Amino acid sequence: MKMYVLTATLDKLMTSQAIQARDDFSAKVLAVHKINANHVSDKRYALGKITLKDPDAKVIWEIEIEVKKRNTERR
Repeated sequence: MKMYVLTATLDKLMTSQAIQARDDFSAKVLAVHKINANHVSDKRYALGKITLKDPDAKVIWEIEIEVKKRNTERR
């Protein structure tokens, strides 16, 4: 098993979790489960930037959540 690191960042707040997986694909699947488990209680997983790094600290997956402003103007 290899050790991967899942990091969620929002503004200056950051949290990291270790993930043990056989390969990159398995690590991504486990990362999705961790994101789904945490996105309601921790806004870093819902609104921030999420990065998954392999054991060599190489980024293998990165997600940046864009918060788009709603157009409240009426036509």
